[in-house]
Amino acid sequence: MNKNIKKGGFDKHIQINNFVIDIKKIDIKILNTKNNKTRTALIHERKNLLEDIIICLKPLLLKSSKHFFGYIDEDLIQEGNLHLIKLINKFDPSRNDNFIGYAKYMVNAFYFDLKRKDSLNKKRNIYLDDNEKLDNLNSKTIEFEDSINNNLNLFELSKNLDENEKIIFKYHLLNNYKLKEIEKFKNIKYRKLLYTKKKLVDKLKNKIQNIK
Repeated sequence: MNKNIKKGGFDKHIQINNFVIDIKKIDIKILNTKNNKTRTALIHERKNLLEDIIICLKPLLLKSSKHFFGYIDEDLIQEGNLHLIKLINKFDPSRNDNFIGYAKYMVNAFYFDLKRKDSLNKKRNIYLDDNEKLDNLNSKTIEFEDSINNNLNLFELSKNLDENEKIIFKYHLLNNYKLKEIEKFKNIKYRKLLYTKKKLVDKLKNKIQNIK
């Protein structure tokens, strides 16, 4: 670790920019050198510079994660560090000489997107949990669905199904999608899906008996 890192302010920003530029120069040297010893030394130098940048920018990660999530934990900071490394690898000093400004914008965008996805997942889980019981007709139906996957010729079972029955068969019975999920991405009313499932189960039971 570089012991001469500035504590803050404009000088620290300049120093971080210089660290990023130095990393880019090292990357070019690594590509051009054929000497293994030299390459190892360059990789070690690059690693130290990368650690210095991450240490310097930790306050940015703390501030941004606290702003969007309302709390700070190690997982959020680690995800932020990984994103910073990606930003450093992608950064092109010839097109933008202000890495700090770029990093602030991209880190905030990263945590904003992370929070958005987290909120969507929570809403989805609540939505599915509320309708979980509606998807399970009864224990016999569940046993029947298991038997489809384990014991039967799927091609034979899927013959002569109408379009909605094929959707239920493919997504719900074979791939374990919830009916509420199918309602969303297939734009079919839930009640219609539920009715189709009941009809399909009866139809498939008859097919199973004929196959046996």
